[in-house]
Amino acid sequence: MIFVQSDHPPGVVGFIGGEIARYHSFTMCFTGLNVPAGSKLYSGIGYDSSYNRNAVIEFALKHEDVQWVQLYDDDHVFAPDTLLRLLDTGADLVVPFYVQRQPPFNPCVYREEVASGGYLIFSHVDLEGKDGLLPIVSAGAGGILIRRKVLEALKSPYFERQGLIGEDHYFFKKAREAGFQPYCALDVPLGHSTVVEVWPYRNERGEWCTKVDLKGNPPALVEYWNKKYEPVAP
Repeated sequence: MIFVQSDHPPGVVGFIGGEIARYHSFTMCFTGLNVPAGSKLYSGIGYDSSYNRNAVIEFALKHEDVQWVQLYDDDHVFAPDTLLRLLDTGADLVVPFYVQRQPPFNPCVYREEVASGGYLIFSHVDLEGKDGLLPIVSAGAGGILIRRKVLEALKSPYFERQGLIGEDHYFFKKAREAGFQPYCALDVPLGHSTVVEVWPYRNERGEWCTKVDLKGNPPALVEYWNKKYEPVAP
């Protein structure tokens, strides 16, 4: 991490993973992440991601000067100013925008919880013409920024897997029930890593898709568009 002068208070940046990151590109991004001066690093290491995330939060709450927590999974890539841009939003609970790693590469944000306990995901078409802060119901928690007042209003465990409901949905549901609105910052992108990298992409018409970096030499990019945006044959 690189400490920079900022109007934002210090916080804790948490790394969630094993003893080393799965992807070296994450390590490079994490090393260059700009953070407000006085911030701290905590590594949540182990096989249980819920336990690891809770450990970061519990560490943060022991320090009175810490005013936020950001959690990074080790399968993401991001720009150096990602954290500062999320802090600039002023939101109490916000995630950067990334897409799922498998085709059709849907946005990793959810618009509705249904009666069965499941969640309806946003499609790229749902996001057409949207930018800035998008109110959401749940999301993947990679890169999530959580203000201290949110954590102080919740009781441990903050993250916990319950049946088929993952720990990310559990946390967002708990936060919503405590009165906090989660957001996704559509203008703060995060890449999602496999053997390739997948990124959200928006064209000049406000239409969203996924851009896949094939990591080839020479560089090769492929765009995956919803059928609505496919050219109509003459």
